[in-house]
Amino acid sequence: IRLQQDLSNAMEVIVSQTDQIQLMDTEAASMNALLQAAREKEKALTTSLQESVRQVGMCQEHMSDVVSRHQHDLQRLQDNLLGEKERADLLNSLRQKSKEALREKDAILVSALQDLNSVF
Repeated sequence: IRLQQDLSNAMEVIVSQTDQIQLMDTEAASMNALLQAAREKEKALTTSLQESVRQVGMCQEHMSDVVSRHQHDLQRLQDNLLGEKERADLLNSLRQKSKEALREKDAILVSALQDLNSVF
């Protein structure tokens, strides 16, 4: 009877440990599923991040191109403005010389008229 009791106790321990092993196996399977889901999510996030980095790179290239074009346009406008300023300065100088020449002509005419008046 004692042997039978020991055998019965051992069977209960084995059944209990088997149940615990099955429970641990179920938990391990659940954890593996969670780990797999986490890996898939990590992979998706990595892919998304790589795409975002690629798009940022493209935006930076585009912005660099736009800035470069604007700098070239600005330089061209500054050069044109400088040319226009030089032309305006030249025209003002010519106007001033023209006024001076008209004054000299008027002075010569006045002097000639005075000379004519003194002769007659």
